[in-house]
Amino acid sequence: MAFSVSVEDFILNTPIYRFEEFTYEDMPNVAEILFYEGIIDCYCVECKRNSTFHAVKNGRGGYPLVEIYNTYVNAGNVRGPHFAGVDLQNWKQGLYDSLTNGELYFVNKEFTCTRDEEHKIVLNYLVKGNKIAKVGQYPSLADLNQLDIRKYRKVLSKEKYLEFSKGIGLSSHGVGVGAFVYLRRIFEYLIQEAYDKAKSSPDWVDNDFSNKRMDEKILSLKDFLPQYLVENRKIYGILSKGIHELSEEVCLKIFPHVKLGIELILDEKLYELEREEKLKATKVTLEKIHASLLDD
Repeated sequence: MAFSVSVEDFILNTPIYRFEEFTYEDMPNVAEILFYEGIIDCYCVECKRNSTFHAVKNGRGGYPLVEIYNTYVNAGNVRGPHFAGVDLQNWKQGLYDSLTNGELYFVNKEFTCTRDEEHKIVLNYLVKGNKIAKVGQYPSLADLNQLDIRKYRKVLSKEKYLEFSKGIGLSSHGVGVGAFVYLRRIFEYLIQEAYDKAKSSPDWVDNDFSNKRMDEKILSLKDFLPQYLVENRKIYGILSKGIHELSEEVCLKIFPHVKLGIELILDEKLYELEREEKLKATKVTLEKIHASLLDD
């Protein structure tokens, strides 16, 4: 499988100590991660808001990576894989041979916030043979993801919001199965919430709901659940299989995709909640406007 992780994805989504294997064909992608000198957009834990971070240009590690870095620069690839006039095959093979010569290569990367240069993201990469991994990161992935999930406080209980945050935190520390446990709890919470709502409906027929399989529960609650959840109810099966059968490594690879599925479900609930709030607010305002016009 090709190593196709982008710089931003490697920094913001890839857990530490998860080694990604690469071949010489993947050299442009690997080199861009190792020697990236551009910007990333993410949450700043000190500004407590989304921000832009610039790479510190001397954050490329010391000897013996200087030679490899110079090879990279000479290929005209300081800011991305633009290889005009370069013998690409020879360049990839040469860089691959340099990285996989039996040495351990450590790269320290540093990014500074455009609002305050004292606010930093610090990363440590390790190249071992034909594998690359993050072996250190500050702030943690869980901290960097806080902006993305904070909005879900509106549609999750305090307990479930904390569990969602814990799941992300476990994933960022290389604990895939444990992270799946927390995501499954979120999924089950959404089903229980819909069930409690359904029971108050005069048309609801229980039909031994508690003994149904999850797939059957979701279908019976389809009028009370986000459409995305109903259409992608297989997420629960993936989470359960991960908890009971899959390895930590496989769970970690799958986690970002399953997490995104959960977020899309929550996004739909959030949209409906905000829409209801706007409808209520508009109704009150229009009634006041109407009453004032009649008084005139």
